[in-house]
Amino acid sequence: MLISQLVIKNKIQNFSKSSSNFLRLKLLTVLRQWCDSSRSNCTLEVRDVLTQWWVTLLNFLNSDTSLQIDTALELSLSIELTSVCLECLSKIMTILIILPFHSFRDMEIYSHHLLLTIHCITNKLILISKNSKKLKRTNSDDKCSINDKKLQYLNKYSSLLRAFIGKLNAYAFFYLPEDFHFDTILLLTVSPQISSSIQTSLFSWKKRQYKFTDDQGQMIRTEAFENKDTKFFKIIVSYIKNDFVLMSFYWHYWYIILQFMKFSDSNVGIKKSTLSCIPGSEILLTHVTTRFLNSDLNKFTRIIKQTPNPRIANENVTESHPNFKSLNSSNALITSERINDYVFSNFKTIKLWECLRSLSGCILKENH
Repeated sequence: MLISQLVIKNKIQNFSKSSSNFLRLKLLTVLRQWCDSSRSNCTLEVRDVLTQWWVTLLNFLNSDTSLQIDTALELSLSIELTSVCLECLSKIMTILIILPFHSFRDMEIYSHHLLLTIHCITNKLILISKNSKKLKRTNSDDKCSINDKKLQYLNKYSSLLRAFIGKLNAYAFFYLPEDFHFDTILLLTVSPQISSSIQTSLFSWKKRQYKFTDDQGQMIRTEAFENKDTKFFKIIVSYIKNDFVLMSFYWHYWYIILQFMKFSDSNVGIKKSTLSCIPGSEILLTHVTTRFLNSDLNKFTRIIKQTPNPRIANENVTESHPNFKSLNSSNALITSERINDYVFSNFKTIKLWECLRSLSGCILKENH
């Protein structure tokens, strides 16, 4: 029995290794080169081939039983193979992005495969969540070590998915049909106090524009359009509350917009007057600027309050005007270095700046 299990284990490991090597050398390398070459369009034949690869990768991920609780860890596919598959999917999504010159047929096919991808990833998120809870409830000593290893595997798998979810949410925001209400659900997750109206958009197929409102009568109610699909979407959209996922989403949100503008007939630029034509821009810009800054300042104030400085105990200072000069002294409990470390590690506005700087570098690279 043990010999047969060992043979199966070796076969699984060899399959994972050979498959990941094949995909990396034969597919991923080509996809990376294509993305780096800044090609804005590909022939219909190439689109069809890449779409077939998209389907093949999804089918492979859907057929993987590694996340099942009763699947032995040694029979699970490697994290490396899953990582390669997800990166291939990510590159294909970028290469096949829909721009103003693409046909309605291209748009329909792209949208359909985005939907398939959302279903695939969401099902895996559900499995990971459900099985992680089950494993944590199992406390028997003989299974403890096995459960810990399985939990580690699930956590690694979950990390891979989270690295992909931000991008997937951004592309679904723009390219899923409006009657799916994916964009509405995502913006409601960011802020529940919004309304929508019909307005001309940079993306011709998107007719709804969103804005903040205090009018209870105008606020969007999910009950008005909720169905099985929207409940399913809420699972993957909920990850936007994670800062890492949100930054990834925001990067790709503006990447799609800038790419679309580059090939737009009107040749518009990003100005205050054109922001109203960009779906969700008011909600998202407010969220990542005003709300991020308020959050950062509140964090910083709490840190200052929680760490009294004996050197300034008798000085006439207030909470709103602390004596920052004394923070540079050797006896200070909070040094300027610690403040810098805290700001760069925890401030959302810093992460936002790094996100936009990265996007700017990517766009400049494509334009040269």
